[in-house]
Amino acid sequence: MRGREVVLSFIYTRCHDPRECPLISAKFGRLQAALRNDRTHLVEITLDPQYDRPAVLRKYAALFGADAARWSIGTGAPDAVLDFAARFGVQPLEDARGSFIHNERMILIDAAGVIRYASDDAGWNPAGILAELRALQGGAGNPLARLDLALSRAAVAICGNAVAGFSGLADLAAFLLILCAFGWGFYRIGLAIRRGT
Repeated sequence: MRGREVVLSFIYTRCHDPRECPLISAKFGRLQAALRNDRTHLVEITLDPQYDRPAVLRKYAALFGADAARWSIGTGAPDAVLDFAARFGVQPLEDARGSFIHNERMILIDAAGVIRYASDDAGWNPAGILAELRALQGGAGNPLARLDLALSRAAVAICGNAVAGFSGLADLAAFLLILCAFGWGFYRIGLAIRRGT
C-alpha cells in the first residue's frame, strides 16, 4: 500500500453494538462509495483473530459490500495481529461474554506512511475524512467538512465519547445560539434592574 493513503481501523465480526464495529464498517462502506477510482485504500483489522478467520471475514466483507481492490479486512496469527493493533494504541480486553472492549481508533495515513489524523471514537464522519484525504492529495478539501471534523474531535476530547457522532458545526451553532439567548436575557434583566433603580 506504499504510495497510497490508507484509512485504518480495528473491528471484530462478533461485535453486536450497532454504535461500534458495525458503524465503523458502514462508514467504511460510505467512504468506499465516495472514493471511486481513488488511490486511497481502506483497511480494517480484526481484534478477534482466533474467531475471525479468512472465511468469516469474507462473509463480513460481503455484508458491507467491501471491494477487495479498495478495502481490505485483515487477520493473521493472533500475536502478530494484536501486536499490530497495540502499535496503534488499540489493546482489546475480552469481557465475560466474549465481547471485546476497545477504543474505536481510526487512523488516516498519508502516502509516505505518516499518520496524519487519528480519532478514538466512532463519531468521525466520512465527509470530514474525505475532505482530509483530498487535502492530503493536494486537492481542495472541503474546508467546512474539515472544520466540522476538527470541532467534533475537540468536543470528544473535552466531553468524552458521550458526544461522539454529533456534528461539530451544528453543535457550535447551537452553543452560540444558546449563549446569545442567555446574553440577551441577562441584558434585558440588567435593563429592567437599571430602570427600577
